[in-house]
Amino acid sequence: MPTILLVEDNLNLAEIIVRDLSANAFEVTHAAGGRDALVQLARRPYDAMILDWMLPDLDGLEVLRHMQAEKSTVPVLMLTARADEADRVIGLEVGADDYLTKPFSMRELVACLHALLRRVEKARQMFAPEAETARAVVQWGAVTIDTPN
Repeated sequence: MPTILLVEDNLNLAEIIVRDLSANAFEVTHAAGGRDALVQLARRPYDAMILDWMLPDLDGLEVLRHMQAEKSTVPVLMLTARADEADRVIGLEVGADDYLTKPFSMRELVACLHALLRRVEKARQMFAPEAETARAVVQWGAVTIDTPN
């Protein structure tokens, strides 16, 4: 069951999203603000994050910047009312992997999450053979030590 961190300050909307995603076989943790989101990210791994831009304490772009600084690999779907092209471009350039604007349909949100998770899984599969065949080679003078990782 994929784990999702939902970062949304509108509690009514968050309840609806949690209910519908849970019904679609997602395990959802809700964070009402950016600071809480960063705490949740530090506590456990998530398969993906749904992130609002306009949050009361630390906005979504700042959350993305913190994630970049921490080298987080959690894929992020921005879900926001900021619908201008410039906003979408900024969100994606700062680190979001996908961008969906409010109002939205739950079917589209679920489809976007599945697509995001598929892309992540494909990337993992592409790089898995390299990780399996990677070797550590240490050379000191005429002595070479070649060990698999």
